[in-house]
Amino acid sequence: MARKRSRGKQSTRKASRQKAKQRDIKWWESLFVIVGGIATVAGVIATLYNVFDLGPQPASLPIVPVTQVATSSPVATPTMTTERGLVLIAEFSGEPDYKVEERIAQHLADIAVDNKVPDVRVKLIRETVMEGSEDAAEELGSRYGAQVIVWGWYDSFGLKINLTVLEREGYGLRFDMPEIPIDSKDPGKLLREDVPTGVTYIVLVALGQIYYAEGDYSDSVKAFDQAIGIDPQQHFAYYGRGKAYDDLEQYERAIQDLRKALEMKPDFAAAHYVLGNALSDSSHYEEAIKEYGEAIRLDPAFMQAYGNRGWAYLKSGQPGLALQDFATTIELGETQKNQEIDKAYDGKCVAHYDLEQYAEALRDCNTALELNPTNGMAYVNRGNVHRHLGNLEHALADYAKAIEIGSDLAGAYAMRGQVYLDLERYDKAVEDLDTALQLDSKQLEPHLSNTYALRGIAHRNLGNLEQALSDFNEALKLKPDLAATIYIYRADVYASLARYDEARQDAGIALELTPRDQEALLTSVYARLGEVNSDLGNLEQALSDYNTTLELDPNLAEVYVNRGNVYYRQKKYDMAVHDYDVVVQTLPEETATCCKVEAYYNRGLAEHMLGNLEQAIKDYSAAIDLDVNYARAYKARGVAYLDVPDRAKARVDFEKVLELSNDPELRETARNLLEATEIPDD
Repeated sequence: MARKRSRGKQSTRKASRQKAKQRDIKWWESLFVIVGGIATVAGVIATLYNVFDLGPQPASLPIVPVTQVATSSPVATPTMTTERGLVLIAEFSGEPDYKVEERIAQHLADIAVDNKVPDVRVKLIRETVMEGSEDAAEELGSRYGAQVIVWGWYDSFGLKINLTVLEREGYGLRFDMPEIPIDSKDPGKLLREDVPTGVTYIVLVALGQIYYAEGDYSDSVKAFDQAIGIDPQQHFAYYGRGKAYDDLEQYERAIQDLRKALEMKPDFAAAHYVLGNALSDSSHYEEAIKEYGEAIRLDPAFMQAYGNRGWAYLKSGQPGLALQDFATTIELGETQKNQEIDKAYDGKCVAHYDLEQYAEALRDCNTALELNPTNGMAYVNRGNVHRHLGNLEHALADYAKAIEIGSDLAGAYAMRGQVYLDLERYDKAVEDLDTALQLDSKQLEPHLSNTYALRGIAHRNLGNLEQALSDFNEALKLKPDLAATIYIYRADVYASLARYDEARQDAGIALELTPRDQEALLTSVYARLGEVNSDLGNLEQALSDYNTTLELDPNLAEVYVNRGNVYYRQKKYDMAVHDYDVVVQTLPEETATCCKVEAYYNRGLAEHMLGNLEQAIKDYSAAIDLDVNYARAYKARGVAYLDVPDRAKARVDFEKVLELSNDPELRETARNLLEATEIPDD
């Protein structure tokens, strides 16, 4: 079944941002280390950072009401678009004026000049925002098209700095900074260096988050790089960079950064969650489960952590535990009015499928699609359930819908190709499997070997033996222990290409890979070994293989025919007749139908060799009754008529061979026999 995690979007993970809690932290409650009015850069950053809210992120943000901006200069002309990377710095209001905003602008301008973070531009304006007027700050930033606005004021306590992040859609985040105490006699290094550097750090972190939310993970990494360069002792930049690395599929770097963040802040639930994502993405499922568990311990209402732990349980083969987590996810989602609980129902569908509870699986996939008709993965998973239940047309419809939506296209094409294979529509199967393999899909990556194998089977059935061989080779290169059946299929192709030694080698590998308790698969292996050994002329070994096959399953008509053929080649005609008798007289009709024509024809040959001409002619005639275009049966019956002798009937059969057959050798034989049986004119 297809797997995924509960994330903002399926297939890609674009985290939405969460509105920061607006906490009014008094200066004396901050983390500053104040000595004679001087503070360290780390202290400034720690204080500013202290107000960040880094918990689980919802799908959307509330719209912030806009109020009239208060300015000390004419209002800017409104802009209709947001300029990427634009940082607006408004003049701080109040007295005294220490020009802190100019120093902040210079710090950011240095980064912009060197292009250390792409698209960063700084605009310092001579407009102010009234004290505490956060909505006005947002309106001012929007008019200038900024993504970030820094604003503040001086009062009797000191300097109050605020930072507001604006999204393109008009939603906003505000970081309510603590008030910075100032020694008016000697502001010194605090205002010249530490505060501008600390605010620059926060702006870089905000830009890292913005670029991440836009899906530009590489630029997000660069912004967090610069923040870490300013202060490598703050955990949030490591967290943000680790999250971006995870989406860039650079999992080792992601894991390293997230572990670093957790060394600094072990109770950081969101970092445990994202670390769980990175570990799960890199197939370290048990470790991922532990990290999700720690996130849940720190935040018992962390819905996404339950959901993603459920997927990790599924991937690690624990569907029962996955069901429990998905049930909790649904309960929390309903309480929190989360719009994405359809993914948890989809997860339950997969878990029930793995537990072979197909009715429950179908019910949960239906619920997922009722909640969200655009959940493409739920269509894929419901298609898988329908396929297992034999509802192949329903399965095709679900895969087609998933393809239309555009979710996990490679997986949908691969599964639809498998259904076409089930329906023996081999051309359509090849077409879909070609498309699946051409698409670059992380979702398909664990199943690449199976996809090549399926396409190989389709090509084999179409007679494209070289292409089938190439696909089987690729499948087994990716996963040498893929399945015994693939070695059997490749052995069949080798045998068809008269590469018998390689065919026997593959059949032997298949035998080694097959557990002794899997009788159906063992039967196929021994049957194929018998065919290969027969083709190689190892008749006694072929008989041994066929005997073992029939001990495992005594109802295989094709194997009786093949064993009878070996006896015939050994001139043991009575034993050959016995095996053909089983097919035409003993086996149930539904079992024997596939091979009755060959059984009658071959029994006719054996009876002929035993001198039983009447029975031989009856058998040839029975084969012709079942297949009126069977040219070889006409030729054999004609020869039998010659031995009777009945030259007139023999000539009729030889003429029928010339009418039906395009085989040059067979036609030449028929012409020679006709010439030899010409009846002279009286």
